Amino acid sequence: MNNQFFQISPVALTIVSGLVLAQGLFALRPELDLGKTIISSAIKGAVQLALIATVLIWIFAHPSWYAQALVVSIMVFVAVRTILRRMKNHFPSKTSSVTFSLCLSVFPVALMGVSLIQPHFWQYPSLFLPLFGMILGNSMNGVALGIERFMEEIKISRLGLINQLSLGATPQEATAEAFRKSLKAATTPILNTMSVVGIVSLPGMMSGQILAGGSPLEASKYQIYIIFLVFMSVFIGSLLGMAMARNKIMGPSSRSFYTWKAS
Repeated sequence: MNNQFFQISPVALTIVSGLVLAQGLFALRPELDLGKTIISSAIKGAVQLALIATVLIWIFAHPSWYAQALVVSIMVFVAVRTILRRMKNHFPSKTSSVTFSLCLSVFPVALMGVSLIQPHFWQYPSLFLPLFGMILGNSMNGVALGIERFMEEIKISRLGLINQLSLGATPQEATAEAFRKSLKAATTPILNTMSVVGIVSLPGMMSGQILAGGSPLEASKYQIYIIFLVFMSVFIGSLLGMAMARNKIMGPSSRSFYTWKAS
């Protein structure tokens, strides 16, 4: 088998970038009104990837735990900010709830996953940082979807929930249906990916290793490993995020829910 790594030439990258720019210019038309978003997103993504590539080159050449910790801290900070920007609904201590639910799901899963591959993972940033980034990115989406859907369900069924609580139901009992719907919404994207992976699409980890000349069998093992870690983190993060949101809104006695104003 001829495992060869194919580099992307500057010409190829320029052509693709130009086509995206052309689409952005086309979308500037008033009836579409999407051009500025396309162009700014493309430029922002390209600049961010170029910057992180430069940083990773230095970290890979000078591996140290504190450099990796700094990169991870920045990644988590940006992820939390992104979730907060996406969420339209507000509740007490929203920032701390999002931060704790994300960290308590991503860090244990990522550290367990990388330790099983290489116990001295801090000496291998090329292993730890990509794995952490994939888990964090997917968990960010899961936590955001779960909490936002849960808040929407609470708003829609507010009067019914108040009625159940007044009849003696606990916050957990009253919000059980909203919890189920929200957890399903949060995990559906990763479950859909798991159900069609390898048939409909080749995901990023596997495609990257194959394009880099790696064995398809080894690439598939890595992809299975990663996607299972991602699911665990999304599941845990969504549960924690929704539970924290419920506790902040309703409190132990559920009295705070009567005065909480949905926004």
